[in-house]
Amino acid sequence: MKTSPTDNQATMPFLAHLAELRTRLIRAALALGCGTLAAFFVAEPIYAWLAQPLLDALPAEARTLHFLNPVEPFLVYLKVAVLVGAFAASPLILYQLWRFIAPGLYPRERKVVIPFVTFGTLFFVGGGAFCHYVVLPVGLETLMNVGFTSNYLPLEAQITMAEYFSLATKLILAFGIAFELPVVVLFLSWVGLIDHRTLLRHWRGALVGAFVIAAILTPPDVATQLMLAGPLMILYALSVGIAFVFSRRTKTAAK
Repeated sequence: MKTSPTDNQATMPFLAHLAELRTRLIRAALALGCGTLAAFFVAEPIYAWLAQPLLDALPAEARTLHFLNPVEPFLVYLKVAVLVGAFAASPLILYQLWRFIAPGLYPRERKVVIPFVTFGTLFFVGGGAFCHYVVLPVGLETLMNVGFTSNYLPLEAQITMAEYFSLATKLILAFGIAFELPVVVLFLSWVGLIDHRTLLRHWRGALVGAFVIAAILTPPDVATQLMLAGPLMILYALSVGIAFVFSRRTKTAAK
């Protein structure tokens, strides 16, 4: 007989669910706050590291960032601290998410918490690193060449700290979240909601969706869009393999 979630968890009233959600959100926010506070003291060198792909894409005589008002550098460094804090606190945030959904799962399904948190963190950070070291250099160089190779207009780059941070953050977070696809599939296949056949049936829709997502989240140049759509399809193929392995394990355990 298959063991169900414990009675006190299954019959938890709605207000108790809200209280549990509040507790998890508070703990996740505290983790984010601590990570942000620690990162603020090193925000300037981190921003310099973040801006390196842009500086490399600019001509030597134009490698300068601008700010439009006195508070812009402070606000940019604060945003840098929040971003770094989110990455640093991601294991704890993912763990709190897991603790919130775990009461509705069977005991066997809860055992996936360690791989869920571990691989979720690794893929999130890996996606951000891929964006910084591969996508941003190629994408920025392509876009900058459009402006600096004009034969008809004397163009000069005046990029502000805030504008670049907004672009870089959007891309890094997009790649970090996109790289979570195998982790989501791992969880869904572990609990038996999907299998590899489902993913294989919808590969055409996944292909179209990958390019739509890339077109929305990346700058309007083909190179950058391909650098998001391509890894998304590779991750989708990896997800098919993950679903195949875990769906077979689920069927074996159910016998």
